[in-house]
Amino acid sequence: MLPMANKIYKLKIEESSSDEYFIAIHSTLEAYQLAYYVNKQNKILLKRKKDFISENNRGSFSLFEWKDLYSELKCHLISNKFIHESSNSEANSNSLFEFPERNEVYLIPEFKGADFFIKSTHFEILKTIKIQLNNFSMVVTAYNVYPNNKTRMNLIFD
Repeated sequence: MLPMANKIYKLKIEESSSDEYFIAIHSTLEAYQLAYYVNKQNKILLKRKKDFISENNRGSFSLFEWKDLYSELKCHLISNKFIHESSNSEANSNSLFEFPERNEVYLIPEFKGADFFIKSTHFEILKTIKIQLNNFSMVVTAYNVYPNNKTRMNLIFD
């Protein structure tokens, strides 16, 4: 009998290199109002999804999504700020009035000034949305952002 040789098989896994593009938005609008405006001005239909819960359950962020049925195009609108209110009886013991303790939590802390982000796999869609948002009187500004890789990993909604 011949000795059997052990075969070694190697599996090479490549991540899909689908590019994602981001714009940051500064506005006092609520998320549903911004989604309505984007839907009204474009041929996309952002739909409300279940709130995105950040890691460590620090906050709950409004999420809207659009997927093209015929291609791989996707678009997400997500809020960047979550205000957590809690009653702190110790802090209010010396006060005449009860004020809740307010803590702001940011989905992407490196962009604290931004109220919302739109993420898309198609640059031209974002370019059009950005131009329209900058012409909208209720939006202070909209601009391209380039989050670092660690932040991008926290922005996977699928």
